[in-house]
Parts: sequence; C-alpha cells; structure tokens
Amino acid sequence: MFIVACALLTGCSNDPAEAAMLEFSQAHACPASRIALTPVTDVTMPELMLGPDLGMTAEVRNDPQRLALWNQQNESMLRLFSYYKVFHAQGCGHETDYGCRCPQFGQSSHVSIKSKSLRTLCGCIVPARSAHDLRLQRETAK
Repeated sequence: MFIVACALLTGCSNDPAEAAMLEFSQAHACPASRIALTPVTDVTMPELMLGPDLGMTAEVRNDPQRLALWNQQNESMLRLFSYYKVFHAQGCGHETDYGCRCPQFGQSSHVSIKSKSLRTLCGCIVPARSAHDLRLQRETAK
C-alpha cells in the first residue's frame, strides 16, 4: 500500500527536481522532454507561502516582545517550509512553481518496503503565490 501511495503522489525519487518534473508532467500531460525546469533561488518557500514579510505585520516587526512571540509561535512552520526547494516548471503552454522536499527516513536514509529500498519519499506543493508575483510585490514595496 505504501508503494502504491508513493507512486500516486510524485513517485519515489530522492531528487526534488525530478519530483517537480513528474508533478508538472502529470498535472499537464506534458512529456518530460518538453518541460523546462529552473531552480528558483531568489525567493524562499516560506516567502511564497506567507508573503514577503512572512505574514508578519510592521506593527509586530517593530515591537521586540511581539516579534519574539511571533518567532516562537511560527518557528516550526518556518523550519518545515525551509526544507522545500523551489522550482519553476514551464512546458506545453503551462507554467507553475513548485516547492518540493524529500524527507529522510531514519539514520540510514532509507526504508525497505517489501524488498524495495526507498531512499526518500518526495512531495511537491504549489505555493500560495508565484515567484514572479512575489518579485513584483517586492519591487512595489521599495
């Protein structure tokens, strides 16, 4: 059952880029040979999910006590999103940003399931906003 779930999600690759390619290919019935995949390095997954200020208001940012509380309350969520690598996929008349991560299982970095060894189970999500939109939002805020 776990292997079936793995295949239905994004496959059992241990490469976030490969997971993004597979996710885009499945979403748009687009052959891998027609997909251009680019790593996005100028924005982070937390920014794409929460906005350029990570959902923090200026009021909180300028009050040290409230900022400390905000950081404490949001630490685990920000840490979780920080593990995602961001990619921009384009092909077959579509384009989408993906955040992909490949969590490791156990100290040996693999699990064995019915005599098959899986190094990781990658997963991708489409962020709340696109990297392009976030860049525009940054520019208008200057």
